[in-house]
Amino acid sequence: MFVSPYDMHVRAENNVIAMMASAMRATSTAGHAEDFLRQARTFVLAEGVALTGVLNIHRHIARAPGTAGCATCGTAGACRTLRQINDALAAYLTDQPPSVDSAEAWRRADAWFNANAGQRSPLVVEESADTYLVWPVPRTAGPDDRGLLVIDKRSGRLITPPGGGR
Repeated sequence: MFVSPYDMHVRAENNVIAMMASAMRATSTAGHAEDFLRQARTFVLAEGVALTGVLNIHRHIARAPGTAGCATCGTAGACRTLRQINDALAAYLTDQPPSVDSAEAWRRADAWFNANAGQRSPLVVEESADTYLVWPVPRTAGPDDRGLLVIDKRSGRLITPPGGGR
């Protein structure tokens, strides 16, 4: 199966973000596992931050018409760095990053809906097979209404339907 360099970057970046979010939500348990969990969380966060930095530098861009490649190393197509990161993640994650749970969907939606709001609105989070649908309560019809947000369970990507629910 052919994966475009752009899709490879998006997949790797989504894997890194999902790993970091999972580690941030991890909690310690009593007993000898507590030390392991405390260190594992730090290691995963550090690796996630490092990989995010690499992914921000080795970004797939379009150049002249008909050409594309790595913005940093100039490789046409997928750069070796991106390919190695993607291969490592695929080997360990079998191309299935941790999914976004309803609590994480609520956190992301709360940040999106209430970013510039003076007063916070309660949110409804409804789960479907591949997404979470989120809307504020009460649902308003004003000119600044951002009425519906769709969150992809696998990638965590925020999607606004055409018209933004207006």
